[in-house]
Amino acid sequence: MTGWRWRRNGAAAICGKALPLIKSALGGRTALIGFAGSPWTLANFMIEGGGVKEYTKAKALFYSDPSLLARLLEKLTKAVSDFLQLQIDAGADAVQIFDSLGGVLSDGDFAAASGRWMAQIVGSLKGQVPVIVFSKGTHGSWDELVATGRRCWAWIGTCASRMCARGCGPGGSAGQSRPLPADDDAGSGGGRDEPRPA
Repeated sequence: MTGWRWRRNGAAAICGKALPLIKSALGGRTALIGFAGSPWTLANFMIEGGGVKEYTKAKALFYSDPSLLARLLEKLTKAVSDFLQLQIDAGADAVQIFDSLGGVLSDGDFAAASGRWMAQIVGSLKGQVPVIVFSKGTHGSWDELVATGRRCWAWIGTCASRMCARGCGPGGSAGQSRPLPADDDAGSGGGRDEPRPA
């Protein structure tokens, strides 16, 4: 759902009412960060019907009928953009896009299936607040992540310092990291060390 109806009904309306209360309770002590899933990640959950051990159906659709998947991703991009704008209007100081399943894509497919849609979302928000992009396991797609236009990105696990510096440097953007959990190898790129600045 998009537009006025989307904003006035369901969980979005509840979020729009809750955020000003949270903002007031924070009393300026810390930033309020809004968030949403990326179109690619949301499409995976929708097509699979929920969380699964291996996400394969959306990727299969990307290869077999890319135009159909693009139609779904276009609708999700509009919905995510509207939802993040609602959170900004309600007082969010920054917003984060969680591309938690970006790593299931090969490096060559990331831009078409995920990166371009996140770039549209970032563009639609017009720099009102900083936008953070978290794309798990996409260590071979730094240039595509830079192209999203985000102000900051987050990652889990190992990140080659030179690659991080190349991605975090342009435009004065920043990076945020935390170690990969011991029981989660997905998207680690090998190793478990927290990235170091170049």
